[in-house]
Amino acid sequence: GTKQLLFDGERKEEEPIDEVIRKAQEMARLHTGDSSNAPGSRRASRPRPMAGSRTVTPASQRLRTPSDLDPSQNVDLDEDLACVRYMHDHLRALWYSSQLQRRMCYYCAETCTDNGHTLFGGVKELDDVDSWMYTEDPESTIYKLNTGHEILLDLANLRCPCGTPFQSSPQSAICSMCCSATCSAACHKLFAQDQGGCVYYRNFLPEAQAEVHGCRDIRWCVIERCPPGTYLSRVCGPRYLEAIAGHDQNTLLLRRGYCQYGQPVATTLSRMTPLPEGVQRPLHAFRRNMCQCAECMDRHVHAVIHQRCEAGRAAREAEAKQALSATDAGENPSLPKEHPLAVASRLGDPSDDGKEGAARKKERQANL
Repeated sequence: GTKQLLFDGERKEEEPIDEVIRKAQEMARLHTGDSSNAPGSRRASRPRPMAGSRTVTPASQRLRTPSDLDPSQNVDLDEDLACVRYMHDHLRALWYSSQLQRRMCYYCAETCTDNGHTLFGGVKELDDVDSWMYTEDPESTIYKLNTGHEILLDLANLRCPCGTPFQSSPQSAICSMCCSATCSAACHKLFAQDQGGCVYYRNFLPEAQAEVHGCRDIRWCVIERCPPGTYLSRVCGPRYLEAIAGHDQNTLLLRRGYCQYGQPVATTLSRMTPLPEGVQRPLHAFRRNMCQCAECMDRHVHAVIHQRCEAGRAAREAEAKQALSATDAGENPSLPKEHPLAVASRLGDPSDDGKEGAARKKERQANL
């Protein structure tokens, strides 16, 4: 029979062992990507998860699932299918992997890119967002930002497009998808999304897009409490935007990755300054691959670390040798001497007995 268990003040019956085994098998199918609609499958038996507080219509009642598509025929990537992965039901399956022969959301596509898959599809609006590659000068700020160069952002003079100083609003934040700084989610929607400057929300199903206002994860209320050198991109990471607290509360160091869903608004771009080549840290591996060879051009947008061509492998080996040489010479290859964080570290050295150094240290401790 079954046992009686006391749970939250109520008496419950323990599930039979056959039911426990059935649920374990269902979870195994879930993690292997089985999207079958047969009786007992996860799509037929598991309640659909919810994104925030909205109600999600089951995909089985709304549209076909990717398993219904014939991989040998042309796949209609314009059709709003939901991703089959658990808890991704609110995301559009805009990418198609020829290796897996199924569609997936942008989040699942990252893992496939890491594994060397060739993907097709994506957000159509990105064609307009990526026009900088053909229209901007390689020495311009926007070009260097999008190719992974280190950027110094002046927070003291930074303003939201509505005119609000960035440091005056507790809701101020920077979107990791488009690098735009705004004082609120409403301003991000008005000045970035509605103007075509941030298309990240297009990764969500139509019924969820109204609730998405970019990914404003780099917040001023966190920046002002962090010491220099604090890594702030704990939500999106280097694939999107790497943000590090600068040498004081008025600066931020940015390095963009290959996943780009928009461009910064003019008020943010005007406060960005690329660091000189000899001052910035070595370019990171998740920057966008700008190789023009046929092999790289035939693939979807990917990072330098995902390159397959000979030129990419040779460049990575050269970077590794350069870093090793700097280490052998007793230098820190990740932080050049002229870098703002290195200068701040030397100014705050406890061995500095001067009055000016002590005053700086006292002021910095008071700010923390």
